[in-house]
Amino acid sequence: MANNTTTTLTGQYQNYFSRELLDYAIQELHLNEFAQMADLPKNVGGTAISFFRYGAGASSNVQTLTEGITPTTTRDLALTKINATLTPYGELAITTDILGLTELFDALKQAIKSMGEDAALNADDISRNELVSAGTKRYAQNAATFAALGAAGVSASKWIATDGLDVATVLKVQRAKTFQGQYVAVIPPQISRDVMNDPDWIKADNYAGSKKIFKGEIGILHGVRYVEATNPFREDSGGAEGTNVAAGDIFSTMYLGTNAFGVPKLSGDKPMSPRVYIVRGADKNDPLDQTSKAGWKAFYTAKSLNENWYRVYKSRSAHVA
Repeated sequence: MANNTTTTLTGQYQNYFSRELLDYAIQELHLNEFAQMADLPKNVGGTAISFFRYGAGASSNVQTLTEGITPTTTRDLALTKINATLTPYGELAITTDILGLTELFDALKQAIKSMGEDAALNADDISRNELVSAGTKRYAQNAATFAALGAAGVSASKWIATDGLDVATVLKVQRAKTFQGQYVAVIPPQISRDVMNDPDWIKADNYAGSKKIFKGEIGILHGVRYVEATNPFREDSGGAEGTNVAAGDIFSTMYLGTNAFGVPKLSGDKPMSPRVYIVRGADKNDPLDQTSKAGWKAFYTAKSLNENWYRVYKSRSAHVA
């Protein structure tokens, strides 16, 4: 005689759906925290931002005066103008009325959250790619070229402390301005693993409270404050320089002074500020009110403002996955 079991009577069973959503990976994005923010007010008659910079002082402009004689040479001012044209970006998500009436989870709410993450990642990509393409490159352990870096082994192409110190020294020589007295390096976790392994490394916990801590700041070494971010520019050591490859083995760390690059200020009531739109209700395009639409749009750009005030440092990591 056969037993009646859960296997023989499977038709009465259904999966129980937990309403507790699982967490998913979210990028840590901190690069734009260190950009020069510029306003674009309403009704200014343009979709571009202009950044301006006067030339640096020089002792060669000073003249020896003769008593009673007016100098014939006068001091000229040099004004550099850097234009950054904004580009529109956006996304749209559509859900149906049947989904809204039957779903376990609020798909429209999640779509808005996910699109917000997309927007932040897109802005970070634009800034990161601008810095890499326009900036001066420095290769780990004094490699002369990207090809030489790629041809070296891991031990000869990983981050080393003297490299970080040398980059900071270059910025000092170029008179790059600092953030609260120090330069900042936006660094991927693969490289921060090597930085934190240095015996002189000081964790941010050790000086928190004595100074303002940046979002994502993990510590300081040789006067450079390191901020960890998870969206690095990665390149294939056997490929062409300047091409971002998701699984690339060469990572770019951004060593920054202030005003190194500029982005539009997105907060506040500005024509280019991000806006979220939710559209519901019947109209001529949806006469039976069968869909709900949510989307966002924004105008954005990133522009290198002073190549002397930042360096793109490229290296491998000693990290073994």
